[in-house]
Amino acid sequence: MAALLIVGALAASRRGQRSVIAVVDVGGGSSQVAVGTRREGVAWVRSVDIGSMRLSSRVLDDDPPGDAAIAKAREEVERVLDGFVPPLPEVALAVGGSARAIRSIVGATLGPDELDEVAGILARTPASEIAQLYDVHLDRVRTLAAGAVVLEALQARLHVPLRVVRGGGVREGAALELAARREAA
Repeated sequence: MAALLIVGALAASRRGQRSVIAVVDVGGGSSQVAVGTRREGVAWVRSVDIGSMRLSSRVLDDDPPGDAAIAKAREEVERVLDGFVPPLPEVALAVGGSARAIRSIVGATLGPDELDEVAGILARTPASEIAQLYDVHLDRVRTLAAGAVVLEALQARLHVPLRVVRGGGVREGAALELAARREAA
């Protein structure tokens, strides 16, 4: 699955053959980080047992969740990520629904300031207002604060801003892999 994640994300990136690229995908139950190059493929991959739905159900169930709940979510993510040390990339890409929804609120580059800003917005703004202001589906908004907190912690460990890419996830990687196999046959 990690190989498909990075194949899809690298197809969405214009980085060179040798650039070390990290790909981050926050799912509902878990999150994946893959690091590799276009030429060599995946060199390092980890799945982390924390995702936006799982974290939301644990500590972010109010609407809006509030600053105290965001602080508690950050503590939970730090606990889960204890000892998580990925190789340092030159570029980091974020794929998936949480990243795309956050892009609509603070833009396509997610550094520490942008992720802190979006966590604050989501902590203090009702889900229905977020959905209306930023054209994000209400079901996605309900788990978006958790997605932001997970992305924030992963970005801090990668030491480079995350760039949100359109597409580029596991589905896109699977489609590209299938197309390559058909072409080779």
